[in-house]
Amino acid sequence: EKYIISETLLGKGGFGKVFLGTDKALKQQFAIKIIDKGKVNLKMVKNEIQILLSCQHENIIKIYDYWENTQSIFIAMEYAGGGELFQHIVKREHFTENHAMNIIRQIVSAVCYLHLNNVTHMDIKPENILLKFVPEEYSNDTNFIPITKLTDFGLAAFIEPGAKLNAVGTPGYAAPEVLLNHSYVHEPDIYSLGVLAYVMIAGHLPYKGDSPQDWMEETKRGKWSFSECFDKVSIECKDFIYKCMKADPLQRPTAMQLTKHPWLSIVSPVKIENKQQLKKLMTQTKMNAAMKLMALSQNIEAIIDE
Repeated sequence: EKYIISETLLGKGGFGKVFLGTDKALKQQFAIKIIDKGKVNLKMVKNEIQILLSCQHENIIKIYDYWENTQSIFIAMEYAGGGELFQHIVKREHFTENHAMNIIRQIVSAVCYLHLNNVTHMDIKPENILLKFVPEEYSNDTNFIPITKLTDFGLAAFIEPGAKLNAVGTPGYAAPEVLLNHSYVHEPDIYSLGVLAYVMIAGHLPYKGDSPQDWMEETKRGKWSFSECFDKVSIECKDFIYKCMKADPLQRPTAMQLTKHPWLSIVSPVKIENKQQLKKLMTQTKMNAAMKLMALSQNIEAIIDE
């Protein structure tokens, strides 16, 4: 009774839908996530709720309220009306290395906060990064820097001493140690940050294969390289990605160390020409939707979420 849930659909998946809602008293807009109890692991959903309720960071999506009935779980979340990161890059007429760096800097800050609070996200990728707000006419505004929000904590976990995390993630972004079922703590998030930065510059994943199976095999072998588009970006950008994507998780920097990386403090106005590649990747992502969320055991079992 506290909220008016409109018919405006913000998103949907195999587990439920997200609608635009309004708090009757505050007249404030929220994203109302409605989850079908019969289609989800209730323990994972309640784990996500508890993690997000504990988080207070500008670049992490907020949960304000939740309730349930016999069929569904309802979550009132912060409304990020700017859309997904991919959509933002494609729409923007003049996207530069500096724009990419400013977005990555916000996500690094969010990940650093999570790790300091013993939380690992496990599914950092462009689809899980939303923009708080974008002006109506901003595509040619070279100065606009959006506030970004890390979202979708369905695979996230509180880290407890001696605990072994479940092998989960998304092919293309999941780290080698996840695919190989090795021990890890926060290191997979760092690898995913490197892939995210790579995709924002190149518009494609750092692998040569075209399928999730190919990406996973190349990831396990540590087989990736910089494409030609990186010839014109800063050395600092390439160094950031290279260090994040080291095959050995113990050789990667921590999130705290990344906050001090030189790339996150330089100004590089180099224009990034990646729209065609990014549109292709977006199409691939939709085509592979049935495999995009994976439970990565030794047998690589897929969980269909869309």
